[in-house]
Amino acid sequence: FLFVNCLCCLLLFLSSRRHEDVVGVPWLTSYLRHSKRHRSTKTALATRDGGHSNYRAAHEIKKSSSSLLSSPISTKRITDPCNETHVPPSAHDAWTALDEIVAKTPRQRQSGGIFLYPRQSSILVALVQSLHDHNSAKNDTIVRVCETGFGAGHSAALFLSSSPAVRIITFDKFDRAYQQPSFEYLSRSFPGRVRRVIGDSCRTVPRYFRDDDGGGAERCDLIHGSSLCHTDNLDLVKFALRSEGIVTSTAMHSISNDRSVYFGSGKAQWRVLREKMCINDIVCFKEEGNVLEKDFIFSRKGASMAHEFCVAKSSGRCHYLDGNDGVADGGGAGRGGRSSLPLWMRADVCLSARIEVPT
Repeated sequence: FLFVNCLCCLLLFLSSRRHEDVVGVPWLTSYLRHSKRHRSTKTALATRDGGHSNYRAAHEIKKSSSSLLSSPISTKRITDPCNETHVPPSAHDAWTALDEIVAKTPRQRQSGGIFLYPRQSSILVALVQSLHDHNSAKNDTIVRVCETGFGAGHSAALFLSSSPAVRIITFDKFDRAYQQPSFEYLSRSFPGRVRRVIGDSCRTVPRYFRDDDGGGAERCDLIHGSSLCHTDNLDLVKFALRSEGIVTSTAMHSISNDRSVYFGSGKAQWRVLREKMCINDIVCFKEEGNVLEKDFIFSRKGASMAHEFCVAKSSGRCHYLDGNDGVADGGGAGRGGRSSLPLWMRADVCLSARIEVPT
């Protein structure tokens, strides 16, 4: 009887404590909280609705940047990112906070965001993990990401949440009201890991990597072109990308018809990069259909979208420091040679999402 009374008292005491303060098992309560949130996230993402309302309901909304620091960074190895949605919980927390920042400037709409593309988001996380493993084998603990087009910071948040090894340089004009507070938020949440270069990326990318006071010595492991500059992908490959780096760009309505980024014209950037033998191992994918929940600059609420995107590897031929003062003519041997994409990109996986690379 005495034992039962003592046990009841103990249970009453524990129930009065905060959930995360349970004596002796803080890691267990934390694990259960994050596991529940991860399951809710997968359910929310399955709707593919092109907005944030579902995952906001699925997550406990974090109001301070310190709470984001406690959210788990992605560590699970992704075997098939097209059939598994793996966006780290810390990325969702950051996306929610960034949305709240943008909502305070209702007159300035977003162009879009990586959150509209769950398949591409998962693939980018997997690529960062592969780069982390590759660099670690060479005793390099940093994964360097360079992006054009900061927007509201959603893609930067995704990269930073994918691995604690990520350091990102983002190029943008930063002329929208929500961009300064968004950048400050990410700087607080991921201290020392995000750097910005302000100005027109058509000019700032070449200048930054050619300037001895900039990042000239350090090339990028992964580039993500997502700005309005019509040469941003060309410039990133020419000035920023390392010889074994990965090339990614924003998703577009059609990689075959897009005349700026992919393959829709003779001057489309990916077509130029392929013809000049700057990239190889090109793999392209199609997103599942989304219905937008709010207005964006390039699309309206209620619009249906099923964008397309590609991933490729650098051939190592086209960096200006390797003797090419323009995008290469394809004649040089380069220093990087031909290297393969991660196994899951070469194997018979993700076939339902793959689309043919335009000729």
